[in-house]
Amino acid sequence: MPNNNNNNNAPISEILGKKVFFFLCVTVPLVLQTSVYYYALLPKRMVLLLGLFVLSVLWVVDFKNKQTHLESSPIYLPLFCYLLFVIVSLYQAPNTLAASVEITHQITFVCLFVLTYHIFPVHALPTVLRLCAIVGILVSILGILEARGINANWFPISNGRPSATFAYRNFAAAYLIMSLPLTLLLWIKAQKNTDVLLGACSTTLMAIFLIYTRTRGAWVGLICAIGLTTFLAVIAHTRWTTPFGLTSKMLQGNTNKIILGLAMVVLLILGALPPQIGSQHSRAIDEKKVGLIDALNFAGSAQSDRGRTIMWQHTFEMIQDHPFSGVGVGNWQYIYPRYDKGDMLRADSAPERPHNDWLEVASETGIATLLLYIWLLTTIARVVLHSLRHTKDASHNLYTLAFTASILAMLGHGQVSFPQERIETSWLFWFGLGIIAHIYTHSNSLPKIKQSSAPFAVYLVPVFLMGAIGLTYYQLKFDYQYLKAFEFYKSGNHTGLLNASSRAIKYGEFNPKIHLLQGSAYQTAGLYAQAQTSYQNGLQQHPNSPQLLKALGTTYALQRDF
Repeated sequence: MPNNNNNNNAPISEILGKKVFFFLCVTVPLVLQTSVYYYALLPKRMVLLLGLFVLSVLWVVDFKNKQTHLESSPIYLPLFCYLLFVIVSLYQAPNTLAASVEITHQITFVCLFVLTYHIFPVHALPTVLRLCAIVGILVSILGILEARGINANWFPISNGRPSATFAYRNFAAAYLIMSLPLTLLLWIKAQKNTDVLLGACSTTLMAIFLIYTRTRGAWVGLICAIGLTTFLAVIAHTRWTTPFGLTSKMLQGNTNKIILGLAMVVLLILGALPPQIGSQHSRAIDEKKVGLIDALNFAGSAQSDRGRTIMWQHTFEMIQDHPFSGVGVGNWQYIYPRYDKGDMLRADSAPERPHNDWLEVASETGIATLLLYIWLLTTIARVVLHSLRHTKDASHNLYTLAFTASILAMLGHGQVSFPQERIETSWLFWFGLGIIAHIYTHSNSLPKIKQSSAPFAVYLVPVFLMGAIGLTYYQLKFDYQYLKAFEFYKSGNHTGLLNASSRAIKYGEFNPKIHLLQGSAYQTAGLYAQAQTSYQNGLQQHPNSPQLLKALGTTYALQRDF
């Protein structure tokens, strides 16, 4: 385990590993690659996997040289039980490739938790807070410019601006609500004037950007998270005499008071302005949510759920039909059309997720897995409470509170959205959980934690990450051709469409819509039998796709096969 004191005897996984963590802290939120369809998802995943692989190799080197050792955590048992049930649900999935991708996604972040817990030195957290603040300033400036009507043609086209580097405004909001507790801590805890200025700028700009996203679920998640952690801090300080050691420069001196005042004025003025999206390619913000007061009033209207309650009702029906095994991890979207009854399906779109973490877990992996998920969350809560009660280091207690607020914000937003799907939000969640677990294990007054009896796990981490890198590489290659196929389809270039879709399928059927595109090219060329085969192949991956079923029926009709 890394030493909390910076010295020359620290293991290599700490010395070099913390630099890798710093690199990921900056690049994961910012990296983009516009030559692939999911330009703000897959590139971030690949960068994260490469960084984690480097960390895992450093960990293995130190473990072999006996410079570090395994330590257990109370989070491990419920986490691995939950993960085991998720993996078992693969056998229920009609689309096994989608299930494998989702399992890889979840195990990747378990690896992040393990590596953070064992490698990252807590004394380096101030640098992480500063980096989060710098990244927050960069993405917020981009988001605010988008919201103020800047038509940034040089910037990647987004389906929902303001979105900065996150592809959609709701994804940006999810990252902001997880970062704000960290930058707020930097501001409150600041012992240097530069940290006051950095914390004030990042917190203010991110709050403005968050307001412009008009993502009310994120607003509620953040407010509830800060309220709960504040209440927890008061209880801990008054009943358990938990030290926090707040001696911030935030309110000391005229200069810092002026910074605070300016931050409030800028927030009030800019935050009150309605967003004006200049890009014609972006999905407009609902006119009922453009004004700030209108957005708040709309939250109480009957239309504010955007059809979520209907999806939730149908998802409950799905759970009733598959209570034990679920429909397979990552496969909700492939089974849901059976239950929709025309409520949410459209000619050109269909829901891909239920917009509720708990329902997604229960419907895809079964009620037993949901109970394990709840066990995991209650164990995390117990670890937080125990840490605050026994840790005598004031800085560690503040870190625990900040990351707890960040995690709670994500969990709250996850009741109406899907932040765990995104790389940048899951990065903060599992990194923060690793820090909380580390502080708990090394809290004062706690008994010595026994070493783990599974040293082979150290070697499994880089092996898994190598496999995940390979899978993501093929997914990126597919996505590159899928984007080309989609562009050829829109431009009417059917020869290019056929070539690109055929090349994409060679890398893997990561999106069943590729068969819809390929079949369209064959159908336009009059090759109805080939088009029929393409649609049938797509239905093997997505057996309930209304688009594929309609296209297949059209092909039969064109062949006079009624």
